[in-house]
Amino acid sequence: MEISQIQSGSWQKFENAIKEEKISNAYIIYGPSGSGKEALALHFVAQILSSKITDLVSNENITFIAPASKDFYQNLFKSKTFETDEYNQWKEFLSNKMYNPFLKKVLSDSNNIPVVTINNLKEKIYFKTNSRKIVVIFNSEALSHGSGESANMLLKVLEEPPSKTTFILVTDYIDKVMPTIKSRCQSVFVPRLTNDSIAQFFAKNNQLSSNFISFITDNNLNALNSLNSFDKEEILDCIKDYFNAIRYKNAESISGFIDRIESLYKSSRNEFDFHLTIICKFVKLISMINRSIDYNIEFEEFEELALIVNRKYGNMDHIELIENSPEEINQQMADNIQWIKGAGENKLVVGSKARILYADAEGRMRIAEAFNRAIRNNEIGPVILGRDHHDVSGTDSPYRETSNIYDGSRYTADMAIQNVIGDSFRGATWVSIHNGGGVGWGEVINGGFGMLLDGSEDADRNLNMMLHWDVNNGIARRSWARNKNANFAIERAMEKEPLLKVTLPSEVNDDLIEKLS
Repeated sequence: MEISQIQSGSWQKFENAIKEEKISNAYIIYGPSGSGKEALALHFVAQILSSKITDLVSNENITFIAPASKDFYQNLFKSKTFETDEYNQWKEFLSNKMYNPFLKKVLSDSNNIPVVTINNLKEKIYFKTNSRKIVVIFNSEALSHGSGESANMLLKVLEEPPSKTTFILVTDYIDKVMPTIKSRCQSVFVPRLTNDSIAQFFAKNNQLSSNFISFITDNNLNALNSLNSFDKEEILDCIKDYFNAIRYKNAESISGFIDRIESLYKSSRNEFDFHLTIICKFVKLISMINRSIDYNIEFEEFEELALIVNRKYGNMDHIELIENSPEEINQQMADNIQWIKGAGENKLVVGSKARILYADAEGRMRIAEAFNRAIRNNEIGPVILGRDHHDVSGTDSPYRETSNIYDGSRYTADMAIQNVIGDSFRGATWVSIHNGGGVGWGEVINGGFGMLLDGSEDADRNLNMMLHWDVNNGIARRSWARNKNANFAIERAMEKEPLLKVTLPSEVNDDLIEKLS
């Protein structure tokens, strides 16, 4: 099924433009990941040029742009006389895009579209020709990376667009695109797929209900494309392999499961990824059953296995937590879970009944929720949460904890004070302001807290409010000092909580520094 049928509402705008011969100078296509935006853009281009999508790669009147390093593009532009590794990589990237527009392809790990790309683009599009020229920019939010020099240069082009030229920008993150660029583009929103459109897409596979497909894929077209090659038996075999590995807990069953997964990894990365997705969703269903959350996936055998595993092994939230964690902190989550499992074997801290564990904001909240749930179920006694002065949030220590804060604030006590005030009215049982850390009186100030978990609903509410503030307060500070990991963490925190607003620092483009030196 073509994307124009799957996303007929969004396609209507493009179809009208073609019929009426009123094709705009610039479009921006946006919406959630996996909604089919890139496929829609390529279909639009093919319709404008009366071409097959697979023929777009060789069309000299089309320019495709995607995030990559400056060096990549400099080498790519030199490849007019000879083929470089970069040029071959570029051709493969575009061929994959055109061959299967529903499959998400990434050129590199870079999140930047360098200014050299727009410079070379200008030379191409301002060359007069009778043919219509088209520019497609994938992941267009990357234009605004760093100082946004690429976005500013593109803006100048859009302000005085060359004749017979159409720009098509595609992005998952419309808010990261420069407002002045958005204002010069016709906006086309592509919504997440509905269950009805899923059913249409899978009309040839009647084994799987639209409810189950929606559950497995989160209505993501990229994942839908992978699922299209699976039937009921293969999905159940995947789960049974996993189920047997955890049920029997012997070397043979575990080794057999690992061997099959390893074989998939070597033979088909897409199939490997989707096997893991199925397993993670299976674990999520177990968690929903454990929490008495309603579900209706219309896959009886799948549900029965989840019920069996839940009765035998109970809550498996930890696997869901790892599944939803970005790659950057997956290892930390796994370490935390291993630590909790082996906590009884660890030595007590300074003679108290305490354990030290490091986690991000979400990890701390989920762990605290698990503690409070266990208390409520009379599995353990009351627990007190505290934060060591080593942590990011409540310490002003210019010679140790905040020594890598280079924006000047490492010498102030503002953050420690701000932290304990915020903690105090977000549910902390007690707060403290004190010197410590062994680095001298008058040099350091620390803010700390204690929170009692007693299994109550109040504790559930307080732990989420206070821990969210306590952690992100410190991460914001490190983000302002342009700490890369802190920027990542605070952006993730704002995505999860729309009410959280933190001003992000501006980074100077390396090219500008080089020009000044």
